[in-house]
Amino acid sequence: RISNGKNCINLSQKLNQCSSFEGHVVPYSSTFVRTIVNMGMNSFIPLFNEVEKTLVGIQDYPSEKSEFLCILIGFFNALIQSSNYLEDSFFTSNGFKALCNSLTFIKNDTFNTEFFKLLKDLFINLKSDNYRIEMIKYMFFNPNLWKSLSFDIHKEIVCDLLDMFNHNYKEFLEAMSFPQLLTYIVQIKDEKIRSLYWKFISEFT
Repeated sequence: RISNGKNCINLSQKLNQCSSFEGHVVPYSSTFVRTIVNMGMNSFIPLFNEVEKTLVGIQDYPSEKSEFLCILIGFFNALIQSSNYLEDSFFTSNGFKALCNSLTFIKNDTFNTEFFKLLKDLFINLKSDNYRIEMIKYMFFNPNLWKSLSFDIHKEIVCDLLDMFNHNYKEFLEAMSFPQLLTYIVQIKDEKIRSLYWKFISEFT
């Protein structure tokens, strides 16, 4: 189709009408990967807003929402691994910050340990130190995302943080100051959960 950005131009000689549409105009491509490169990863962020939606007349299954969330993160991980260009364009266009914002609208019980394993994989697969620093700042130590999660989830987070810190301590030290780390931890109201982070603090110092 030919488009001017708002209307899909009609090429038929029999009809004079054009169809209007809302969305992204994507240049024609013969492959799915090429189409994604043209669109950019930011085009898929609205999918995270669909995680908590329930179909009318369909019973709500939290496990399916968790699975859908994991599939989306796995998809983003695969895209980042497939192309340096996609990784660069995603971070330089503030796509990662937009992703973090979308995650704040997801209910606590939708997050599971598998999700955090996939986040860890995403962190490991990033090719740029600067992007890993950004992920530490805006994802792993974002109190708006994690402070109200369960003890089991925080236990998984701390385990992953310790492992990542031991392999990427320079990025952690650049991303977080000690006062910032303490500020994050004190926002966790549950004392049992807060105690999980003392081991990470000892490693950090």
